[in-house]
Amino acid sequence: MSSEVGTQPSECGSALQIPAKVLQFVSRETQIQLRGRRNFDHWHCITKQLEPFGPKERGLLLQRQADDERDDQEWSRRHGPRPGGAIVLSISDRTAVAASGKPDGEGDERHHLSLRQRL
Repeated sequence: MSSEVGTQPSECGSALQIPAKVLQFVSRETQIQLRGRRNFDHWHCITKQLEPFGPKERGLLLQRQADDERDDQEWSRRHGPRPGGAIVLSISDRTAVAASGKPDGEGDERHHLSLRQRL
């Protein structure tokens, strides 16, 4: 067998190990800043007549704007507010634990069931 990474069989059978590809995290704020710079650079080149701007380029610009808007809507759907709001678990339910007389609510099934019902 070869000693190169990604060519040795794994312990799970005959599958080969594949080297990991680590992707750099890019925040939403950075994505929007980069888009703004791209749009400004494009606008600058057009106004200084450094690149042509005819019907073909206008169509590409409108397509890019539509793609950006679609991406924003998809991001908002994944990361925006949820219908019906969020569920917040209250940490101040120590009265039920204190009433049981057991430290940290040990054996207090009533308390644990109430937390499960909230979810």
